[in-house]
Amino acid sequence: MIHKFLRTLAFGASLTAVLGSGAFAQSTGTAADTVITNTVSVTFDGAAAPVEGEVAFRVDRKIDLTLTSRATQETSITVSSGDPQARLGFELVNLSNAPLSFRLSVDQALGNSMVDFTEASTPTATPASGEYSIIVSTTDNFSAGSPLASGANIDSVNPGDTVYVWIVAHVPSGSAEADAQVFTLRARTTEPDTNDLVAEQRSTDPMDLNTVLVDVATQSTLTPATEIDPERDGADADQARLQVTVPTITAEKTVSVRSEDPNFDCSSLAPTPPPASDLVFIPGACIQYRISVANTSASTDATNIDITDDLPAGITFAAVSQFSSIPLGATFTSQPSQSGGTITAVIERLPPGTTASFFIRATID
Repeated sequence: MIHKFLRTLAFGASLTAVLGSGAFAQSTGTAADTVITNTVSVTFDGAAAPVEGEVAFRVDRKIDLTLTSRATQETSITVSSGDPQARLGFELVNLSNAPLSFRLSVDQALGNSMVDFTEASTPTATPASGEYSIIVSTTDNFSAGSPLASGANIDSVNPGDTVYVWIVAHVPSGSAEADAQVFTLRARTTEPDTNDLVAEQRSTDPMDLNTVLVDVATQSTLTPATEIDPERDGADADQARLQVTVPTITAEKTVSVRSEDPNFDCSSLAPTPPPASDLVFIPGACIQYRISVANTSASTDATNIDITDDLPAGITFAAVSQFSSIPLGATFTSQPSQSGGTITAVIERLPPGTTASFFIRATID
C-alpha cells in the first residue's frame, strides 16, 4: 500500500469551516431518513370494509465520495523555481444521500528530490517559501476560495455537491530542474458539523436509520496500478506531482554603425531610416548595441531577470532605449537606465518562447 511510504502531515479536528452548496450537484438517490410506506388493500364478497396491511421502512444513509486530482498520469504540475503560488487542484464530490462533513489531510512522498514542504502556521493563499496551505471553494475559482485552518473540517456538504480544493505551495528559490514532490490529499467523512468519523451501522429494524459505507477502492492518478485508498472506509484520496522546470535564458548582443557623421545626433532615439550596410567603425561614429534576452523554455516563465552591461573604454554613452517589441504577458520591474557607464534593467516576468530587447547608443572616442 502506498501509504506505507508516506509521511503524514495530518490535520487535527478542532475547528470548522462552513461552506455553502456547490454549484454542480450529482444525483445521489432518495434522501436518507425518508420513510417509505406501502399499504395493500384487499376486498372480497361480503366484506364490510377492505382489509388492509401496511409496512414502512426508512431509507438508510449511503456513504460515498470521490476525490480526484485535476492533474493527469502523464502531466505533472510544472512550476518555476521560486514560484510563490504553485497550485495542485482536486475535486471532492459528496456522492452520499445525506449531508456530510469532510476532514482533509496532506501527505508527501518520501525520497523525492524536492525538500518536504511544511504546513503554514496560519493558512493563507500566499504561503512563505517552503510552506503550503489548503484552499477550498464551492466554485472553480481559486481567488474565491478560503484557506482551511489546520484541524478544520469542510462542513455540511450537501448530497451531490462538489467542493474544489487546492494545495498551494511556495516553491523555494534555487530548486533545480526536475526537482519534484508528490502530494497526496485524503478526505475522510465525518458527521455533519462534528469531528466524529462516520462509522458503518446496521440493524434488522427497517425503521432504524442505518449507515452503510459503499465507497470503492481507488487508484492513484499518478500510478494507476497502485491502490491508494481501500474500499468501504468512508474516505478517498488522490495524488498530484509538483515538478520544477527551470527556464532557459539566452542573451545576445549585436553592434552596428548608425552613422559615420560626427554631427549625427546619436542621443536621439527618434526613428531614422536604416543606415547603409557599408558603414565602418571610425572615431566619432555613432554605434548601436542591441541586447536581446530570450526565454527559450516551452512552458515556464522566467522571473526576476537582472541585466547589467558595463560599457567598455573607448566609447562615450549617448542614449538607451526602453524595452521594445514587448511580448504579451511580459512585465518589467525597471526599464533600462544608465549610471556611471553601466546599463541596468530588470525583467519581472518573461513568458516562455518570448524575447525582450532594447538598444544602447554610443559614440566612438
